[in-house]
Amino acid sequence: MRRHAAAPERQPGPARDRAPHGAGGHGAACEERLPSRRHSLDGAARARWRAWSKPILERRSGKQAWRDFGLAFQPEFLREGSSIRDYDQPPFTVVGTPSERDAKILRELFGHLPCEFVHTQTGTAEMLKYACNSFHALKVTYAERDRAARQSSSAWTHAK
Repeated sequence: MRRHAAAPERQPGPARDRAPHGAGGHGAACEERLPSRRHSLDGAARARWRAWSKPILERRSGKQAWRDFGLAFQPEFLREGSSIRDYDQPPFTVVGTPSERDAKILRELFGHLPCEFVHTQTGTAEMLKYACNSFHALKVTYAERDRAARQSSSAWTHAK
């Protein structure tokens, strides 16, 4: 989790003053734990990823997600070369969860960040992360190809 999302007892204000899921309530917000490159990026792979996290947490805790504890997907959007700035001043904060209660708690935890807070469903948050990663990869690839083309042409010598 981001350092901003510390346990409620270490948070100032309303997040500290209440237990989100009853006395001693707990929650989990997963970041960046999408299927690795060895998995396909199809809907089945995403469904398998979602399918293991909730049952494992429920089985090990003996509790039920969204009733006894919160569960959300909260991806980070860090770009290479500006990750420290993006960490402290993200372009937006996205939380994917079917629970309004969990979204409200996370809004309180991340509300101090200077950006828009977006609550959506888990699958939408995952796809937004994939889309942003793909777009940034496209920009890097374009810049590398552009540089290679300029280096191999006479335009490179005139640009110096």
